[in-house]
Amino acid sequence: MKFIQHDTLIKFQGKPDRRFYCAFLSYAVLLLSGALFLALSGTHHAGQKVYFYVDFCTAAMLVWFIEKSFRTQPLEKHVTAFRGGLFVLFNALIIIMAGALNILSLDNALFISSLLLVPAMMLIILSFNHFIKYINVNYKSVVDLSLTDELTGLPNRRFLNMKLREWEKKPGTVCIADIDHFKRINDTFGHETGDKVLTNLGLILSAFISESVFIARSGGEEFCMLLSEPEETERVVHAIKAAMTLAYNEDINVTISAGVAYKRKHDSFTQVMIDADEALYRAKLSGRDRIVVATTR
Repeated sequence: MKFIQHDTLIKFQGKPDRRFYCAFLSYAVLLLSGALFLALSGTHHAGQKVYFYVDFCTAAMLVWFIEKSFRTQPLEKHVTAFRGGLFVLFNALIIIMAGALNILSLDNALFISSLLLVPAMMLIILSFNHFIKYINVNYKSVVDLSLTDELTGLPNRRFLNMKLREWEKKPGTVCIADIDHFKRINDTFGHETGDKVLTNLGLILSAFISESVFIARSGGEEFCMLLSEPEETERVVHAIKAAMTLAYNEDINVTISAGVAYKRKHDSFTQVMIDADEALYRAKLSGRDRIVVATTR
């Protein structure tokens, strides 16, 4: 099966509102064509001609870019103010060209165009701020999705690895917890029931997350907890185990086995994770539904 993947946030595609689109193009083409006709048929000194053609090319580029902005469907609302600012700038250039063609005095043309620059810049700045906010919101959404386990709502393995690197030079405690006989739940009641159990446990564990307690789903039915306050470890770990031990329904009773390992400031997290995993293995061998602390090295 081929999946559709979008690699850009905004594309210059889509069908613009034909009323505004056609009205703008008609207006711009009419003004530019008229100005060019007057310039080619009139007599102006060389300085005015150069001045006119520079402004004419700039105005034509603005028309092209404004026309392009109409195709940012369905995200057109994010560029509306920006388009409005460019449209005002376009009219300011038309006024300046009128001065170069002696339709208006050059002083009056410059004065009017200068007045138009103020609302044009305000619209462009407003649009820029709005667009940056839109980008930041979407960036945060993408980051949250990439670091969150979809099923439990907890941080995922990627987020856990980032946290491990962040805490590498700090003391703390690692607790690895595993749902007892989870494969039996899946095999007996189906994976949908197993997923619901994991979802419920995710809701329970999320209540324990704080500045000093980090909890992630490290894979399958396994959860990893990092605690930065060693003196609180025993209380918090036992409270988490008690909360995770529940009667899901009359047929399913969920219990947890856990392995705990303490990390000193200069210990490697890799070794501490191994120690916690070995403690979890001993908890499983000794009957499950218990917490085993790794032997101090």
